[in-house]
Parts: sequence; C-alpha cells; structure tokens
Amino acid sequence: MEFIKKISNEKINTSDYEKLGFAVACMLMNRNYSLYHIKTLQQWTQKAISHNQFKVFFNNTNHPIGYMTWAFLREDTLSRLSQDPLFLLHDSEWDEGGTLCIMDFCCKPGSAIYCINDLKKLPPINTAKKVVWRSRKTGKILCKDNTRMHG
Repeated sequence: MEFIKKISNEKINTSDYEKLGFAVACMLMNRNYSLYHIKTLQQWTQKAISHNQFKVFFNNTNHPIGYMTWAFLREDTLSRLSQDPLFLLHDSEWDEGGTLCIMDFCCKPGSAIYCINDLKKLPPINTAKKVVWRSRKTGKILCKDNTRMHG
C-alpha cells in the first residue's frame, strides 16, 4: 500500500484558502515551522498558491502530511536570492521561466522520504533539468543536475 495518496491536483477542487489551511496544518506538525511568524504565510506560501506553484501531500487517510512550493527563477533573481537571506520575490519573479527553485518543503516528521519519492515522479521536479534549493543548515544554495535523466 502506498503511503502517499495519489490525487491529481486538477481533480481536487479546493480554494486557495483551503490550500493555505493544508500548509498551516503541515507547519503545525513540524517543530521547525510551528513557531514561524504568520506573515511568512503571506510572503511565501500564499504567493506560491496564487501562482499555482504549490503541491500538498496527503496520506492514505486524506490528512495533509506535507507541502512544497517552487518558483522558476532567472539567473539574476537566483543570484539575489542566494546572496541575501532576507530577499523576497516580487510577484513577477515567481514564474520567470528559468531554473526550478524549491522555495519551501515542509512535512510531518517521518514522512519526508515518502513525499520526496513522490515528488521525483511529478512535474515540475521530473521535468526540470536543474533543481536548486537553499540549505536550512548552511543557508547556501544547493543544486541537483537532472540532465542525465533527460538525455
């Protein structure tokens, strides 16, 4: 039996507010996120949802266990993001058509491996030639080159 329930985002008829609620539920399960300021939801999560760059993971009992947000950034925007830890994306920068950047990944403790394994099979991860993200521990931008997977 699969741990992550396979639900197509197109088939889920949820409002942006319900998606935000799923994100909050996931944040409350994770001690690294549970004390974040509410303003971060507006600056990062709500913007990703409005750009349809948000994926929520449900377990086989329909409870949200994780989510991911992403942006497609030009090199200059990615450079600013990597240089300044306080940098916030403008609305126009969320989908510039460049490198796939994972902006946020939060999940219930113990479920990360299931969420990651599911992510590897889904767009935008499985179609990206390069994926970048900021390490929580070091603050540095890390990169995964997927060109070998795409030929």
